[in-house]
Amino acid sequence: MARKETPIKIASVEYCYVGSDYDFNRFLSAVVHDYLSKDITATSEKVSEKP
Repeated sequence: MARKETPIKIASVEYCYVGSDYDFNRFLSAVVHDYLSKDITATSEKVSEKP
């Protein structure tokens, strides 16, 4: 029997970025978009599992 592991909760993330403001905004937008996309997928899977 596999033991259950407690997921690690991330309190904060720190980025060190060297580049233009435009490039940083594009990078940050991509990170936020990926985060929200994964969150929506997880939520929809939980909802679809209910009878």
